[in-house]
Amino acid sequence: GGSIILSEKGQFPLSGDNQATVGQYINDKKHAVSSRGVTRTKAGTILGCSSDCVNELVNKGLLSTTPGPYYRIICSESVREFAKQFVVLNDLAKSLGTSVRALRCGAEEQGYRLVLIKSKRGVTTPFIGRQRVAELHRFIEQQRFDAANRSAAWRDRLSSTEKLSQYLNSMRQAGRPLPRSGKRLNLRKVARASGICRDIFYWSQEARDLIDTAEREDALKHGVDSRTDLELLRSYLDELKIGGNPIPIGRRGKPNKFQIARIAGVNRNIFYESQEANRLLTRFQQYTAASSAEGDGHD
Repeated sequence: GGSIILSEKGQFPLSGDNQATVGQYINDKKHAVSSRGVTRTKAGTILGCSSDCVNELVNKGLLSTTPGPYYRIICSESVREFAKQFVVLNDLAKSLGTSVRALRCGAEEQGYRLVLIKSKRGVTTPFIGRQRVAELHRFIEQQRFDAANRSAAWRDRLSSTEKLSQYLNSMRQAGRPLPRSGKRLNLRKVARASGICRDIFYWSQEARDLIDTAEREDALKHGVDSRTDLELLRSYLDELKIGGNPIPIGRRGKPNKFQIARIAGVNRNIFYESQEANRLLTRFQQYTAASSAEGDGHD
């Protein structure tokens, strides 16, 4: 008669007549399901992901299974259907010569839907619909084109220091003073005369060093007052007090800061950058108001 061998996975009936073995029985079962399904490892190879990811795809209902003798068998048809609809970003990144992170950022920026499968080990595998692959490819190509343009622009900006150096040398050789607003160097006019962008003075230390050296030389050569803007403003207001003269007033009856800065030889931004400059102006107005009231009282 037949015999039964028990295992944790189930019962396997063996026929004494044909002397079947457990190994033969399992091989027969494998052959029976091979036409209908594949193993997790094989499915992972087809889809470009790990077997753990395949398990999660099954758990989420994106792949279907058929019972196997000792392991989960993935239906071949479901694997083919999933592969037709989705592609893993890892493989796509390799084919495009970029990174998975760049593709994910690009997909999210463009609003493309991603299927994110997180395994029990905490590894996330991203998939994207195949209909979006061509669009994502164009996006990556555009990103590369823009990056190349930025690199070219950066190279152009670096050459701006040479243009600046040529301008400063020509001004030095001609003995001409550098353009100023009051006593402060006018970087906008320097940049325009040099044919460069003014922003270079904020991001390039080399340009900053060139202009600082040129400014010191120019101030010494052309007798530019070395006092600070605040000191110049205080001196101007003191002179007005001694002479009993008022400060320039605008149309709305307020101090004309533009005219005050021009006459004092300072940059008008001092009134927006320095609280002390505004306090000096306020105290001068209080002084003139008190002097006027005192004069009216004597009359």
